[in-house]
Amino acid sequence: MIGIGKLKNKNGVSFLIALLFFLICGLAGSAILSISRSYGRYAATKPNRVRERLALMSAMEFMKGQLELCSGFWDLEFLEENTENGFQGQLLKELEEFCDKYSENPYGAVQKRIVNISLEDGEQGEWSMPIVEAVMIFRSQDSEEEIMDEVEENWIDICVEIQFGLEEKKNTLLRMEASGFIRYEKDDFFEVWWEEITSLSTEEE
Repeated sequence: MIGIGKLKNKNGVSFLIALLFFLICGLAGSAILSISRSYGRYAATKPNRVRERLALMSAMEFMKGQLELCSGFWDLEFLEENTENGFQGQLLKELEEFCDKYSENPYGAVQKRIVNISLEDGEQGEWSMPIVEAVMIFRSQDSEEEIMDEVEENWIDICVEIQFGLEEKKNTLLRMEASGFIRYEKDDFFEVWWEEITSLSTEEE
């Protein structure tokens, strides 16, 4: 009878169930706290990543727009008066300088320039955009067989490669390439026509 009575007594079972319940709740609470901390660390870094990506993409779109503004006929005597902004004027001066180099030495005409692009996003504080460094390389796409004909006709098959990056993070890059033609007359005029302006690749850690 005593054995049967012990089997019918559920106090011990209830205690074990309660203990198991509190143990599960404790483990679940610990897991939730751990996840919350991990998410908090991720959320804290995400604005920086978004801001950096936005800065790179905005700089690339800005550069594309400025290159497109350089298309057309330019009288060198009135070059500065006819530009819409200082950055466009700087690009046109770079193109003019490259044409001069090409006319002097078409086989070795390569020009490299580094400019900093700082764009405002209309916000203050944590969402202000970082400065983007743009490395531009101007070169000819002419083959050796084509160079002499191009020089005689004052045409250049030009390519401008541009790499956009952040100073603090050299492994975060966007690349763009613009290809087209320039017809020029030294100290007189030049014409710029872009055939294609494309994004080449993204490299990010």
